[in-house]
Amino acid sequence: MARALLDGAQRHHQFRRQLAGLALVGRADGEALAVVGACLLHEARVRGEVAVHRLQRGGVLQGGGTGGGDESGGRLAETLVVRGAHGRVLLAGLEIGVRREGVGLHDLHPHVLHLDQLTGGGSGVVDRGVAPVDRVPAADREGDAGEDGDRRRELELRRGVGGTDRERAPHPAHESAGGAPARGGRGRHSRKCRRRLLPSRSVPSAFLHPFAKPTRESFVRIVRGEGALVWDADGNELVDGMASLWYCAVGHGRAEIADAVSAQMKQLAAYSCFDPFTNGPAEDLAERLHGIAPMADARVFLCCSGSEAVDTAMKLARIAHVQAGQPQRKLIISRTRGYHGVNYGGTSAQGIAPNRENFGPFVADVVQVPADDVETLASLMAEHGDTVAAVLTEPVQGAAGIYPPHDGYLASLRRLCDQHGAYLIFDEVITGYGRLGSWFAAHHFDVRPDLVTFAKGVTSGYQPLGGVFVGPAPRAALEADPDFFLRHGFTYSGHPAACAAGSVNLDILEREHLLERATHVGAQLRDGFRSLAADGVIDHTRGEGAMWAAGLLPHQNAMAIRDEMLRRGVICRAINTDTLTFAPPLVITDAQVGRIVDTLAEVIASTSA
Repeated sequence: MARALLDGAQRHHQFRRQLAGLALVGRADGEALAVVGACLLHEARVRGEVAVHRLQRGGVLQGGGTGGGDESGGRLAETLVVRGAHGRVLLAGLEIGVRREGVGLHDLHPHVLHLDQLTGGGSGVVDRGVAPVDRVPAADREGDAGEDGDRRRELELRRGVGGTDRERAPHPAHESAGGAPARGGRGRHSRKCRRRLLPSRSVPSAFLHPFAKPTRESFVRIVRGEGALVWDADGNELVDGMASLWYCAVGHGRAEIADAVSAQMKQLAAYSCFDPFTNGPAEDLAERLHGIAPMADARVFLCCSGSEAVDTAMKLARIAHVQAGQPQRKLIISRTRGYHGVNYGGTSAQGIAPNRENFGPFVADVVQVPADDVETLASLMAEHGDTVAAVLTEPVQGAAGIYPPHDGYLASLRRLCDQHGAYLIFDEVITGYGRLGSWFAAHHFDVRPDLVTFAKGVTSGYQPLGGVFVGPAPRAALEADPDFFLRHGFTYSGHPAACAAGSVNLDILEREHLLERATHVGAQLRDGFRSLAADGVIDHTRGEGAMWAAGLLPHQNAMAIRDEMLRRGVICRAINTDTLTFAPPLVITDAQVGRIVDTLAEVIASTSA
């Protein structure tokens, strides 16, 4: 049989066939690897040849084993990725088992056998109908780049993306008084995703992804969302533990925002707000934001993103000092661990070293001081006080791993800025619009900055929109000379459709009391993670409002845990090797928060076993 299979395999055409429980792959020198079956394998690793470990329920894996043995009684891989000698993905599929015919996998070449080549001649390997490849959904043909693995591995069986459609039972603590998770009680049900991955492209797609390896060939394709849930192209339901990227406060699938944007675009999709023009949605939104601003009598500058907002705030701080007769004030001081976007101003102010690496030279006169080190900042300002334009900080540092300020720290910044005549800039791109249970972190910590950047939550991501609140001191400087012309702005500043989305988003935040909900959601996350820390599952937790981090133990790997949580239906964000962050939509249910906590516990237990 093996010789017959090999004869067919000599043709260097690539075929793909899949049916529920059957797929075929590969050829080696003189032998072939056949893939048949329909069941689940929880974990498998490969060291030259097939090695199967920790088998769970399902059908029979024919010919598992290692070192040339022929064992039966194994079970199907939830995800199987087969690589050739040069690291190319040969085939990856759902509901796949392995039958080994004495194959030496070291010489496996990048080739996929046609189904008929493996089953022809009455071999009796399988007797099932076949779904032609052109009927497999396009999203299923994306493949998996496996970017974190050794590109020269010949075969890799990856843990974890088949599973059950059974609804997860709620955490017992979700039924407790006040909805707060009880310490130590965690659910036992595991939900895993059913994701089929067929051979990947030999080259990446045309889309160059942000914050990703340019060589990565495949991604999880998200196709729709509702509330705190999203679904991928394979129909897997995922709890969105990060509100996409910190921003989707009101949850996914809000038709009223889409309708408002559509109606505005039918009337006036876009028009410049450069002198002498304006538009109603921009004026209306600015007036409304003025009413919730964290400082009195603020004006609102509108742009399209947090990165644009940070660069705007830095420029406004400098030009306001010029207009106030102090042109020497150019120095901007930020903190280590701070994230301030990726434009050149924000990159220069970044306190996350990898995000600055190889992008220099940076904007001049921008320096960092250690986070939470008031003494170092005080010394620097004492030495250079008359040249300092502003101190720039996130009230809660988010992208670095969620670090709330030490008690009194932000008030100390306010005091030092007042003492030395500098502006205080709060970067509230993440914390703004309810994330901490107040409109802004400035309200939450009762500290009034001079400028505040915002984005993300202002529209919950339904349209790109950002901005800067300009408080009384810089505003007065900018307005002092009636002939002064502000030569700063963006093509889409005050974009009417984006502003329409922002206004409806604010309606939802107010009508559904989502600021108050943020406090409740945060307490649920906090208590759940504290329970895990008390049980030794994680090292510690830290956070504020509805943004929390799980600090991991030294032997745990954040990226591996993130990937396994994704396979089990929960999205989180991995920071470095030791932190997972969570900032879900404010509409998330108690049961969904419990699912986040339970899944984290289950994944750590499974990866530590």
